[in-house]
Amino acid sequence: AVVSTQSTGMDNVLYLYKSLDLLREAVEAWETGHKGRERVDSERRKMEKVVAEQAEELQSMKQRVESQKAIMQKQSVKMDRMIEERVESSAVLTDILSKVEEVQQRNETLEVTCERTKSLLDKNTEEVEMYREQVAMYDEVLHTVKTKMVAAG
Repeated sequence: AVVSTQSTGMDNVLYLYKSLDLLREAVEAWETGHKGRERVDSERRKMEKVVAEQAEELQSMKQRVESQKAIMQKQSVKMDRMIEERVESSAVLTDILSKVEEVQQRNETLEVTCERTKSLLDKNTEEVEMYREQVAMYDEVLHTVKTKMVAAG
């Protein structure tokens, strides 16, 4: 009976040592897991912070893009107005140019008419001079005839 009690006591001690070893391993595993979880939590917090910063940056970029978009739309409206004004100005200038061409054609027609009129006036002036010379000759002849008639009596 003594041997069996010693053997059972030894078995109990061995069992306790094994249990203690298992408990120690469990504690180490728990500590490792806990440290790992702390590292994971720390990394998660860092990533959340980075994600939050990037979200803020993206929001800021979105606002800048929206602002630039609004500016570009305003500029586009201004450009459209300027193009319309240019088209209208172009139409007005085209109309003015066509009227100028009409006036130039009339001027050319008037110049031709003036040249013809001047040519006719020059011709008429020559004829009038010729008639004056003839009238002067007739006056002279008439005067001579009158003088001879008066002298003849």
